[in-house]
Amino acid sequence: MAGIILFAALGAWFMLALGVAVLVAKKTIKERWGIPLSVFIFLIILVAPIVDDIVGSWQFNALCNEHSDIYIDYEAAKGKEVYLADNSFIKVNSSWVGMSLDPWRYLDAETDEVIFSFYLITRGGGYFSRFFTSGGFPVFSRSSCRPDEIVSVFEFIESIGAAQIQREELIQRNDK
Repeated sequence: MAGIILFAALGAWFMLALGVAVLVAKKTIKERWGIPLSVFIFLIILVAPIVDDIVGSWQFNALCNEHSDIYIDYEAAKGKEVYLADNSFIKVNSSWVGMSLDPWRYLDAETDEVIFSFYLITRGGGYFSRFFTSGGFPVFSRSSCRPDEIVSVFEFIESIGAAQIQREELIQRNDK
């Protein structure tokens, strides 16, 4: 049912954009620039509901490229137990859609030194996405990114020679 409503809305929007373009064409048909203006207006009206999602995708990809590095202390990682430190996300205010940087820092369970860290970057969708998807996820691009080396955090921790410990277990161990 949602698909039918979506296609009906898209069809109505297409017809509206086409109707406005035809009206402009009728008024300016005798002018040399009339048809190109009508095509331009049609395209602008057609993409208007998703322009924030498109620009947001460009901004998101740029942010992902900027924060694609991962910090790793290979020597300190070998044979150590690491845990995920408490982190608070950083809201990106200069974007067309909601984006946040979530720093993931894994610390040595004994010394609390950073063993490795990276950013998980998430984004929401534009107005169109928020209206037509539950949760407001982007329709035209991915909603999160992290460094390519981190496919699975657990496998990555094993690959650098460390072992993960849950924070609760670490707290219990330190309380004894």
